[in-house]
Amino acid sequence: MVVLIAVSIGVLIGLEYMPFGLALVCCILLSQRILEYVVVYSRNFIFHRGRVFTHFTDASMLGQWVILVFFLNVMEIVVVFAVWYRFFFLFFDRAFSPAITVLDSIYLSMTTFAMVSFGDIVPTAYFTKTFVMIESMLILYTIIVVINGLIAVHFESRGHKYTKDSDSL
Repeated sequence: MVVLIAVSIGVLIGLEYMPFGLALVCCILLSQRILEYVVVYSRNFIFHRGRVFTHFTDASMLGQWVILVFFLNVMEIVVVFAVWYRFFFLFFDRAFSPAITVLDSIYLSMTTFAMVSFGDIVPTAYFTKTFVMIESMLILYTIIVVINGLIAVHFESRGHKYTKDSDSL
């Protein structure tokens, strides 16, 4: 995860020096990790009845793992969306109302993910508005995953064991 965040930041900084095709391929490849995040956690919700983080072997560190995984996933999502925002600005006219720099794209992604819209950077094209809405929906999904993980950690620490036949915690 940390390597992907570093690569994403490198792509974000070098995006303006790339031709359109290479920049688009980089954005799509980075987005694959977000899709993987959603698919893996959704699959775990469906097949493991909402218990996503109970597969860690060190029970004493389970809460710390939940918070660390949450933080790294948030950083990945923020940086990948910042790459997309910068890509849209560089290759499409009037994607955002003021011109955005690398820092502005991270700022826009962070404020969108934090559900705080100051209105100083406004997406004006339909596709940029769509990406902002998708990022806003991802925060709700991420909150559900983290709350689920913390609840599972709480019940696991109290000695409740999960079986496939049990319907309740």
